[in-house]
Amino acid sequence: MIITNQMYLRPGNFLREFVVEASIEELDARGRAVTSYDESGDKRFKGVIADSTDKEIARYEQRGHPVTHTIVSFDTPKAKPTDKLILDERIFIVKGVDNANTINFATIYHVEERTDID
Repeated sequence: MIITNQMYLRPGNFLREFVVEASIEELDARGRAVTSYDESGDKRFKGVIADSTDKEIARYEQRGHPVTHTIVSFDTPKAKPTDKLILDERIFIVKGVDNANTINFATIYHVEERTDID
């Protein structure tokens, strides 16, 4: 338990529920790739969100995939790169997924917050 200015913060208070909208790659009439999203909201997970570190930002910029935040979930992976994660009014696009220790104990999502899409 962390105490800050007489406010009690328990670890569970940091968990937020994210809705996963899976990306669907299709071809339009001209043969161009188009991305749409499954908006059913069936898949959800709880996780903790934080700003990305400078090291993470630099690592993903080298790959051409800018990241702004890191989301840690204590569960198996529920989203894949290019999926959309929704937290209240905020929208994040998954750029990378790390299965911590490869034992499905925790999943780290590297995401980019987007304000230009719905």
